[in-house]
Amino acid sequence: MKHRSPSWSPNGREHHQGETLSKHAHRNPLRRLLARLCRNSAPGFDILSPHEVREQVHRARERAFRPNPKIPERGLEYADQYSVPQEMQFVIDCLPTLTALLKGYERGAIVRLLDFGPGFGAGSNLIATLFRSNFLWCRVEVDALDIKDLRQDVATIDYPLVHYRTGQLEDLDPDTQWDIVFCSNVIEHTDNPGTLIQALRARCRDWLILYAPYREEELSLGHHARIDETTFEPFAPVRLEIKTSLAWNVRPDDRQILAVIKGTG
Repeated sequence: MKHRSPSWSPNGREHHQGETLSKHAHRNPLRRLLARLCRNSAPGFDILSPHEVREQVHRARERAFRPNPKIPERGLEYADQYSVPQEMQFVIDCLPTLTALLKGYERGAIVRLLDFGPGFGAGSNLIATLFRSNFLWCRVEVDALDIKDLRQDVATIDYPLVHYRTGQLEDLDPDTQWDIVFCSNVIEHTDNPGTLIQALRARCRDWLILYAPYREEELSLGHHARIDETTFEPFAPVRLEIKTSLAWNVRPDDRQILAVIKGTG
């Protein structure tokens, strides 16, 4: 499979083939903050110590954080201790599948991946970090799209490799597609998962990877649909796998289901 020229420009600028996300790192607020704090711009100016820089970054994250109005008691500390590790573990669960799919591309390719519903972007960043070069295999440029803007500012500070934006899928240009679309623990939050799956499939040329709680007896907070094999049958998945996960183990029978569906390319 060859890398195609991208068509999405979430902030009005097109990423051209061969252009890495790191070229845009200078626009990242964290990079600008560190440059401002550490620049020795005048005689007698004391460069901040690493500890002082860390404190400034922590304060910037606290200012950027906005809690979910539905669960305002879950602050930044909760996000760092629970949400971020969970997002990373869900990606770790799916890494063998993602890696196998990436092996279908040439090692010198640049694969564009969309993480839809990325939360704080920790999972997106794990993918972007692992595949920031062709050291492990091909390079992967990661875009993240969330319908809510609550987490974008913190994600932008924390994860400069991820191009994080907010908006609706239907608001994108109809021709906008990625090579791979990844969607973890999102479809169960909708009343009609099939509609979202179809919309996501329309945005991927090659592969759609879906990960979700499997056959919940009692729906968790915010979940509207029970997901099982029948959820994916209309889309002829090429792979279905029931998995245990360190990030989803409150009840003894808690499982996740992973589905791989061919894209439209």
